Amino acid sequence: MNKKRWALVQSEMKYVQVCAKKIARSLPVSIQIADLASIGLMGLIAAAQRFDPTKGIAFGAYARHRVRGAMLDSLRRGNYAYELHDQLYDDNNEEHSERNQEKPNIVAVDPRPLPDEIAEMAVLAGHLHGALGTLNEQERFAILAKADGRTLAEIGARFGHRESWAFTVLHSARHKMKRSLALHRLDDAA
Repeated sequence: MNKKRWALVQSEMKYVQVCAKKIARSLPVSIQIADLASIGLMGLIAAAQRFDPTKGIAFGAYARHRVRGAMLDSLRRGNYAYELHDQLYDDNNEEHSERNQEKPNIVAVDPRPLPDEIAEMAVLAGHLHGALGTLNEQERFAILAKADGRTLAEIGARFGHRESWAFTVLHSARHKMKRSLALHRLDDAA
């Protein structure tokens, strides 16, 4: 990789860590941020190699899409540790194979949740169901529609109101749910 391409990689390396941490928040603890970051770094390097500045797209935008996509694709396939191994220790990579003849043992992480994690998810689901039960119809619709990816304008239009109304209802619903979940957390601790 030439110096210009390497400079592109270095310019977006911080995003790889940020993205890995953000994605890891919603994953089981068995999936390590470092593994996600490694996959993201491979995506970043691939993005730098494939980047065409004549297309008129900023490298940052292009690379961020590729980094996040590499992480998510690997997680969807459920084989990120093996994939990382293959990318890092590709037999066709002459530079690496000359330096290291042995491949390290990398254990694939089973993407299925552990029994304890299933139990925690069941408890959380119960708490969320209870928190949703504290909301009125409009608030419940707003929370579920937002989680489904609908915009504030779409949520407001459902009830004949504007975005600002939807924002207020959504804010109120979130506050009620946080309060309800906090009460459940106190009950669980007791």
